[in-house]
Amino acid sequence: MDIHADGSVTGTVGDAKLTEGRFQKNRGWLGRELNLWSDYIVTGGLGGAIVAAEGITRSNVKMPLNFSGDTFTGGVNTSGSGFEGFDGKNGEGPWLAAGGLRLTSSK
Repeated sequence: MDIHADGSVTGTVGDAKLTEGRFQKNRGWLGRELNLWSDYIVTGGLGGAIVAAEGITRSNVKMPLNFSGDTFTGGVNTSGSGFEGFDGKNGEGPWLAAGGLRLTSSK
């Protein structure tokens, strides 16, 4: 994943291409003081299967990230639903989530 100076984000999430990716602040000083939300968030669409070997697709992704030192840490959450049975919201199935994400600069 590449975060560009204009706030756009390109790359892949799993096997899917990130589309219309955006990197933006996700909280102000009060949210930080109360430990609500995350410092930043990456949002975007997903093109293609996120898990190609199993044909699993989702339409959107959100990646809440906190920044410390020179590293972003956080997680990945896709569209879908955990509350509407196996068909999920809009037929996407349950959302996919993963924690322990760590991003460091490659430059």
